[in-house]
Amino acid sequence: MRGTATGAKSEFEASLRHYDQDFANPYARPIAAADELDGLRARDETGGRLRYTALVEKTWQLSALVDVWVQSSVQTPKARLYLRADHDLTNQWSWGAWTEIYDKDLSRSGHMQCFSISLEEDENGEPVPCSGQKLQIAGRLRYQPRRDFSLAMQYQHRWVDDANPEFANAYRQDLSAWLVASAKVSSEVRVRARFRYLSEAVSDATYGEESLWAYVDFTYRLPRDLRLRARYDLVSWLDERASSQVRSPNPEHWLWLEVEQKF
Repeated sequence: MRGTATGAKSEFEASLRHYDQDFANPYARPIAAADELDGLRARDETGGRLRYTALVEKTWQLSALVDVWVQSSVQTPKARLYLRADHDLTNQWSWGAWTEIYDKDLSRSGHMQCFSISLEEDENGEPVPCSGQKLQIAGRLRYQPRRDFSLAMQYQHRWVDDANPEFANAYRQDLSAWLVASAKVSSEVRVRARFRYLSEAVSDATYGEESLWAYVDFTYRLPRDLRLRARYDLVSWLDERASSQVRSPNPEHWLWLEVEQKF
């Protein structure tokens, strides 16, 4: 069930959903949370969602989401809250900020829980579902002096539950930063460059991934719907994990070449 109320510059949506454990339709794609059962999102889930979006004074865009659901087979209550604001400072500068709280089991609290990767198995050898929390904040600044060029910078910080004893009394902290540049050189040529720095478990260089990933992407469109694309990637692992120390080569160099024609 889904209902919406639309104003001049806003929209409010409320929805209820129920998918039992035997509902397995990969083509349905209805409203569903991100968790999966046998690779499908819309399965073994009962919940409700509220979503609100609004445009304020032509320069502010606000969005909010509250989603609460239960994994029906094990009666595990879960919740996700999301809030975002975007603002156009001028014709060239804009910024955005958002935050997210995701709890995979509202009936449990405290640390020593996993959020993304389970380290435990049940009596059948299957991974025990994670029940931890994730708290995330992020900000983005964008500069577009012309329609054919833009530059964006983004920073994200996460506090994540981790079942490793090292994080028995605190969240694991991850951070990442992006720099993205995009240019339309001509009607046929487009160039895009992206740099990303990632650090998982900031307090311990021997536990999580610390890496630098950069790429440059060239696209050239020819007549008769022919497109040529070339992309160069550079990936460097900077952490002190044993797997990173023996990685060869480090850094890695990747070259992608693609030819596409539509007819």
